[in-house]
Amino acid sequence: LPSDEVWDMFAGIGPFAVPAAMKGCAVHANDLNPASSHYCAVNLERNLKGRSARAEVHNLDAREFIQNRIAAHQASGGSDGAVRIVMNLPASAPEFMDAFQGVME
Repeated sequence: LPSDEVWDMFAGIGPFAVPAAMKGCAVHANDLNPASSHYCAVNLERNLKGRSARAEVHNLDAREFIQNRIAAHQASGGSDGAVRIVMNLPASAPEFMDAFQGVME
């Protein structure tokens, strides 16, 4: 939904972030690899041209990214929609679950 936020912890070049932004979600895409972050930004720019979209690309460690997003979300009072967290790195994603302990319902 357009009122939702999508936090993509391992965004790569944006296979989840771009379609979510095209649907109107506020997207925060992150990847530790600087080249992936760069091309995610390029793909968002190319695909969102002429649209009113809310998308940001970050180049951080996934733990730092999620901690920053949680802090910013709480400081802003949250959003009207749901927060959808994408962890499209199946082999490593479970290692990052501790970043949510005690802060997300």
